[in-house]
Amino acid sequence: MKWSKIAALCISSLLILSACSGSSKTDKAFLKFVPAQGSVYNNCYVTISSRKLTYYDLDTGASTPVCAVPGCKHDKNSENCTATIKDEILSYPFRYGGKLYFFGLGADNSSRLYRCEENGSSRETVIEFKRYGDEEEYVSPMVYGVQLYEDKLYILLMESVLAKTKYGYSTNGMTNYKIGCYNLSDDEYSILYETGIYFDCYMQLYGVYDNTLYAHFSGNTKEYEFESVEDRIAAAQDENSDYSRTKFRKTLKISAGNGSVSESDSQMEWYVTSPVGCWYMLGNSLYDVRGDYIAECGGMYAAEDGLIYYDDNNIYLYNGTVVKSAPFSQRISFESRDYYVCDYSNETNPYYYCTKESYFSDAPEFRELEIKQ
Repeated sequence: MKWSKIAALCISSLLILSACSGSSKTDKAFLKFVPAQGSVYNNCYVTISSRKLTYYDLDTGASTPVCAVPGCKHDKNSENCTATIKDEILSYPFRYGGKLYFFGLGADNSSRLYRCEENGSSRETVIEFKRYGDEEEYVSPMVYGVQLYEDKLYILLMESVLAKTKYGYSTNGMTNYKIGCYNLSDDEYSILYETGIYFDCYMQLYGVYDNTLYAHFSGNTKEYEFESVEDRIAAAQDENSDYSRTKFRKTLKISAGNGSVSESDSQMEWYVTSPVGCWYMLGNSLYDVRGDYIAECGGMYAAEDGLIYYDDNNIYLYNGTVVKSAPFSQRISFESRDYYVCDYSNETNPYYYCTKESYFSDAPEFRELEIKQ
């Protein structure tokens, strides 16, 4: 696969979690999956756009590139700019212990975890996931998801097998996923779980609750070659095709302590977790981790003080019972702390935000967030 294709895959797939300020008390804060454009943490919105790290102060509206170089223009001609790394796609920034961490995917098809001061200075490589193989076929490791829980960073690594063709390198559809655990307190890294190589497979981390990591894994037990995209679509749509019969979907519950795994064959389970609970949806039905039914809903978000879910009319904050409710609106994204961000999923359109408390009031106050490229 050519670098441009890998870059496109990375940009379209990665979800970014982040942090940029706060006291040591917030170092062990729960952070969930969030939109690719960035995330709210305390009073700061940190985003990666045009491969550049930028802080946005939600109290003042000021934006600041994560750069400590005086007079830097933060563009492609700025050799020493610490807000960018040339030839790397950046993702997943977060703060821990007064440091800023983030990942980079390089043109060499290797991935790295970086650590630096919060102003971007003194950057160092903490972990490197190197490409391996030979000139005919190699494996490209890409960070495909992360979960920060207390002082542990769980890293989902997608290892794609790429083979040389007359058009360049291309994936053969075979992929291995690894879940690693990086201990932020002592810099130790270990592999917690590995799927093995499967055809046409996909894995997603849902979250961590009660020392259990929830994940989804799907794929095919056989390798297929299709003459055209149309043939592949037809096989996938035909539930009686050999391709469909050999596909599988699993919900995995992985012990964060010893890596032991339990599997569920449910086709539709979708989990979210927070410090106060774990919930899942089966179709449109919402349940708590014990399997007790809560409500019918269209979607859900984890929050530090409970669960946020919505139906066609309202959005609810739930913690054992409905604590608050407000009218539901489209194109919303609740973040992991006190801010609500209205994300239009298009960098040319404005983003709006307000506090969660304001959103559940009678008169929510939205402010525009200027995303500078």
